[in-house]
Amino acid sequence: MRNVGAAMLVAIGCQSGAKISGTDPVDRPDTGAPTTGSGSGGSGGDTTGDDGIDRIEGRATQSPWLRDEETSPGSVTFTELYPHPIASDETEWVELHNPMVLDMDVSGWQLTGAVDWTFPEGTSIPAQGFVVVAADPAQLSVPALGPWDGRLANEGERLSVISRSGRTIDSVAYGTTPAWSILADGSGFSLAKRDHDAASDHAENWTASPTPGGSPGASNALDPHTPPVVLALIPPDAAWQVDASGTMPTADWFAPELDDTTWETLQAPIYGGPGAEVTEGTVWATADNYFAVYAGAADGSDLRLLGADTDGSWTTVDELPVELTATDHLFLAAWELTGDSSSPQMAIAELELPDDAIGTDATN
Repeated sequence: MRNVGAAMLVAIGCQSGAKISGTDPVDRPDTGAPTTGSGSGGSGGDTTGDDGIDRIEGRATQSPWLRDEETSPGSVTFTELYPHPIASDETEWVELHNPMVLDMDVSGWQLTGAVDWTFPEGTSIPAQGFVVVAADPAQLSVPALGPWDGRLANEGERLSVISRSGRTIDSVAYGTTPAWSILADGSGFSLAKRDHDAASDHAENWTASPTPGGSPGASNALDPHTPPVVLALIPPDAAWQVDASGTMPTADWFAPELDDTTWETLQAPIYGGPGAEVTEGTVWATADNYFAVYAGAADGSDLRLLGADTDGSWTTVDELPVELTATDHLFLAAWELTGDSSSPQMAIAELELPDDAIGTDATN
């Protein structure tokens, strides 16, 4: 939705076979040509001048895009197209999909428009399956029908599948301009439908195949209904060889030929315990009136004093150098002067650690 002066355009949709068009007066200069209808000062909405240019509120416009689209029942749908191979002698092909739960008899059906092909008697597409038709089926490593008559235009054209009774089952007018992917225009990638069940004649439902050459006769990797592929590089319960000596291993510890017979075999997951290294940091703190900073265990035991307020004034911030281990938790205690209950209570503290201090719970 875009507010254009007094005019507002809202794209709602279109019926089957309708032309979808849009105008944007903001992007087009005023030609100064006269208008018909309400004129430039009226509020009558869209008008068309004698020169055939659409006008909104006296602003001359040209349609920035115009696209013919057709809807079809989709009992068999186009799911992949290879109209522009990377090599001139490489075969073109198209893939059709049967989204139904029963086999679909396509005997006598035709591919029309860009190419001509009639499916032989006895041809069926398995339930949830695919069929490939190619200009030269022998070039493909998967079973394919053909050869067809004609060729798929590199720049795009309409391709339809027609039933024996003459009904349009599916149709797609592929192309090379946005929103069609330019990767499928002679770069070795096919046009693959993002979702097998999506409408074929919408460019936004197509993109380039994930791999060169596409996937003729198989589900597109882009199909959101395809279960994800999980590759377990290392099983969660894998056995590991562990050097538990406590000393630094030799420089070639990662080499396959290293003798690790003295190393211990442990089952994952493996936990070596908290590190004993000390991390130096800084605590910045202030309070109304006094504070003290402690470090210790999570339950508050084994506390040790790291530093305290120096002057009792909330207007000054004290800098306290601290040394922490990975198991340390910080505690901030604050109190006011005896008998002083008139001032607001406040305690603010900040812990600063080095950028490489990873794996510490010191900020808890």
